[in-house]
Amino acid sequence: MPNILLLEPNQLLGEQYSNYLRNLDYVVDWVKNAQEAVFQADKKKPDLVLMELLLAAHSGLEFLYEFRSYNEWQSVPIIILSRIPRAEFPVSDKILAEFGITKFLYKPETTLNDLSAKIARILPAKMQA
Repeated sequence: MPNILLLEPNQLLGEQYSNYLRNLDYVVDWVKNAQEAVFQADKKKPDLVLMELLLAAHSGLEFLYEFRSYNEWQSVPIIILSRIPRAEFPVSDKILAEFGITKFLYKPETTLNDLSAKIARILPAKMQA
């Protein structure tokens, strides 16, 4: 089963996303901050990272920079699921591409079904079996 690292600081949303994805047979490791995310990824390499950019102690960009600095995590797909609309996020598409961002989703416009469809398209087909 594919392993998803969920970086979501909001308790309610973290529970909702992790429960929904577990019901779809994903293994979900939910963490609330960047430091926990790096620790968890080091413990068990994720097949995909699903993350919010607005974090308390560190910014999502700081996490992305640190995460991508490790060779073994450079090919892990990352989906940003944020309460910031893409148009208001002050980073160019080029920089997001350099961080290996596969999708940028705006929470208010993304249903759980939309999210699961995007994840299913991103993870390799062999992992879906």
